Parts: sequence; structure tokens; C-alpha cells
Amino acid sequence: MDDSRPRTRRLKGDEAERVDMDRQQVLAIVLVVLMVFSSLAYAVTLF
Repeated sequence: MDDSRPRTRRLKGDEAERVDMDRQQVLAIVLVVLMVFSSLAYAVTLF
């Protein structure tokens, strides 16, 4: 039982790191989408 506990902790740590990377990628994508929408809205207001 003692050997299985640290293994699960390591797996959880790896998953946490992967989740952090996914969050950063999602935030970057959201920022890009917001920039595109803001630029399109600005262009529409000009025209």
C-alpha cells in the first residue's frame, strides 16, 4: 500500500503539469480570439 501511494502522487503531479499547460494554451487561444473579434468590431465600426 505504501508503494502505491507515491506512484499515484507522481501521476497526479504529471496530470497537474499537463493541466497547467492546457490552461496556458487555452488562455493564449482566448486572447487571440478576443483580439481578432475586437479588430473585426473596430473595422465594422469604421465601415
